[in-house]
Amino acid sequence: MTIITIEDFNKGVSYGFNPFLDNSFSMSINSRVMIQKEMFKSDHQFYKYCWKNLPHFCQESGLKLTTYSSVHISHILSRGAFPEMRYDIRNINILTLTNHKLWESEKKVDMYIYKKNRQTIELL
Repeated sequence: MTIITIEDFNKGVSYGFNPFLDNSFSMSINSRVMIQKEMFKSDHQFYKYCWKNLPHFCQESGLKLTTYSSVHISHILSRGAFPEMRYDIRNINILTLTNHKLWESEKKVDMYIYKKNRQTIELL
């Protein structure tokens, strides 16, 4: 199914799907950005959405995360350099604070998630 409008997106949700995460839905980058801007009026709202829809485990260490904190929501591509990816859940890793800081450093190339994130970047 092709998603063009927020109504199309909501129809997919009404059938129990998450069109942002389900690859059987296609969406142009313009439609994705428009829908994201309509759904998420703040970073906090987006981070809560990510916490609700992604597993509560650090993707680097495997550590179970039991309490929501915005520091666990880590952008693969930075918000500043790629503003159109700011509210794209595919651009998110769930990480501990330590691993979040590591991802934002030059040492990210040594991380377990680095190879997978490079593949994700190619898809984005």
